[in-house]
Amino acid sequence: TAEEPDRLPGEIIVNLDKDGKVSVNGKALELGDLESRLAKVAKFYPDQAVIIRADKEVRYERLVAVIDTCRAANVWNFSFATDGERK
Repeated sequence: TAEEPDRLPGEIIVNLDKDGKVSVNGKALELGDLESRLAKVAKFYPDQAVIIRADKEVRYERLVAVIDTCRAANVWNFSFATDGERK
């Protein structure tokens, strides 16, 4: 189950669609571009929160690649958005 946390100002939400495409703020990015963008943010805001929202059909390898990209950009404060149970 998931609890909806309070949103923090300045959060970066990384969306990962079922085809493995990455986007931030509606803009499609390659992993190298995502790493560059996150590294710039992490330089000025070391505790920057990043939320990863992945489609339930995304390949696990692609999700791991996004996590590795966060780590390569020195972003360690990341979490996963989940969808609560539907009744």
